Amino acid sequence: MNTPNSYNSINPIQPNQLKQLINMIEIFKTNVKNKRLADKVLRILHSNLPGYSFNFDLEDCDRILRAQSRGITIETARIIRMAKDCCIEICVFED
Repeated sequence: MNTPNSYNSINPIQPNQLKQLINMIEIFKTNVKNKRLADKVLRILHSNLPGYSFNFDLEDCDRILRAQSRGITIETARIIRMAKDCCIEICVFED
């Protein structure tokens, strides 16, 4: 007999656990052309947003910056502001 607190052989994910499993990703187009500047921007982003992962793809023609988090909404405006403070041209990448 199933009661509200009993489970079958598979335990479902609880709503409060679901947010922790969701990967959020935002992709930005930038004008960063060299590793030195990319490293500087990454240091600033990591120190201000420690719950995120960041990386650049400087070989892509759009000089992509990827921001990823698990269960945390990506603060797009804050990332853009920090990059612009480093004199970087940046915008959200549109498909």
